Amino acid sequence: MRLQIKILGLLVFSLLGLSILYSYETKQNDGLLYHLELSDPSTYNVSCYEQLSSKWKVSNNFCSLETSVIEIPGENDSANLDIPLKINIGSSGNLENEDFAHIQIFAENKWLTVDSIYGNNIPKTPTSFNYYIRQIKSGEHIKIRLSFQTDDESEYIELYNKNAGDFSVGSPLISGTNIHYVYNTLPINLLSFTGRVLNGDVLIEWVTGYEYDNKCFILEKSYNGIDFESVNKISGLKYSNKKHSYKVYDELSDSNKHVFYRLKQTDLYNRSLYYDIIYLDSEQLHSEKNECKNNVYPDPCLGKCEIDLETCPDSVEILNFYTLDALGNITINKISKSLLDSSTFTSFDVENNFKPGIYILRLNDKDTSNSKL
Repeated sequence: MRLQIKILGLLVFSLLGLSILYSYETKQNDGLLYHLELSDPSTYNVSCYEQLSSKWKVSNNFCSLETSVIEIPGENDSANLDIPLKINIGSSGNLENEDFAHIQIFAENKWLTVDSIYGNNIPKTPTSFNYYIRQIKSGEHIKIRLSFQTDDESEYIELYNKNAGDFSVGSPLISGTNIHYVYNTLPINLLSFTGRVLNGDVLIEWVTGYEYDNKCFILEKSYNGIDFESVNKISGLKYSNKKHSYKVYDELSDSNKHVFYRLKQTDLYNRSLYYDIIYLDSEQLHSEKNECKNNVYPDPCLGKCEIDLETCPDSVEILNFYTLDALGNITINKISKSLLDSSTFTSFDVENNFKPGIYILRLNDKDTSNSKL
């Protein structure tokens, strides 16, 4: 191991191919690849604790906290990057050399020590420890692990986590420079953008694979494909390397013959991009309203079966009621739709001389819906 002391309290050392730059004066950049959320167990694993809320507290014990996998952006091995790491630690009690805080990183398939702080070198008040993990390959998957130990109930070490930046991995820099690594020209990776009619409204959904500098989304619609108006504005995640889903409901009017939707995305610098347009035609918009749907309770039913309708158009007054057995034998009854409205059920049971078996129920006027009994 090579150790070198520089002016201004900077400590640089090389360890198994990785360089770690340590400094109390380093300022974290605003971009975050990862931040710990103690309220979200998916962001970490912990072996034990005395307290786990806005802080992780360890007393008279040895405990470790390990982050979930953090994906370094970019193509595999296409660049060497410096990764900012910030951790906020404090303590209480008469800490001695047997008490410590270890900070480690898992990279290149091995655990490496970033820093070890012993005894009274662990500050009493919450203090930010800032590091640059150097020469990390783009596309690498890393994890961070903290290990705290105290040997007395009157002593404890705490990781503070009140804000997103208290324990965070920042946006990478090109190694040896102050230049931010731009790994994609788009601030989001839009995996899907879809629209459909659900329960009388238009449901628009989209999924992002990652978000970088993402301020917000604005869903817009148009009836001619040229003039768009805002439907809804949704805040983005700002920085995220996880898949995330969004949805917006838009009221559907009976007069709509077709509609266009597009997604506008705006970054933290108020730069905007538009994504593909969704087109819903009249058949898609009103498919739910152009047919009667029948429901059978229970399904499958034994003995007595009840039937009700939903989404029938007002023009339907008489429906043909069919039951078909396994041999194709049909019984036809004409039933007025009004008899089935307002939660009024039509029922049939053994009194209808149905033998045990599987039947198909069909209600038909201009459109058809089937249920298996």
